[in-house]
Amino acid sequence: MAEKEVIIDSVTESRKIFQHMTNYAIYRISETFRVLFFISFSIIVFQLYPVTALMKVLLALLNDMPIMTIAYDNVKISQKPEKWNMRTILGISSFLGNVGTVSSFGILIIGLQVLHLNPLILQSFII
Repeated sequence: MAEKEVIIDSVTESRKIFQHMTNYAIYRISETFRVLFFISFSIIVFQLYPVTALMKVLLALLNDMPIMTIAYDNVKISQKPEKWNMRTILGISSFLGNVGTVSSFGILIIGLQVLHLNPLILQSFII
C-alpha cells in the first residue's frame, strides 16, 4: 500500500512543479515584454532613457525576488497529465506584458505632465 502512495505523491508533486514552471514562464515572458517595450518606446517617443546601466543591473537582480516566491504559490493540481500549451502561455504573457507596458507609460506620463519631475527623479519613479 505504501508504494501506491509514493507513486501518487510523486505524480502530485510533479504536477505542482509543472504548474510552477508554467507560472514562471508566464511571469518571465510578460516582464521581459514590459521592460523591452517600455524602454524602447520611451526612447523613441519621449527621447527619454528611463533607466541607467546601474538601474538595469538592479532591475535584473531585484526582479528575481518575486520569481522566487513562485515556488511557494498555491497551484491547482490537474487531474490529468500536464502538457505545455504555448498558445495559452504566450496569450496570457502578452496580455500581462501589455498591461504592464501601459501602466508604466501611465506612470511616466503622470511623472512628466502632472508632477513635472526632472529626468533623474523620473527614472527612479517609473521603474
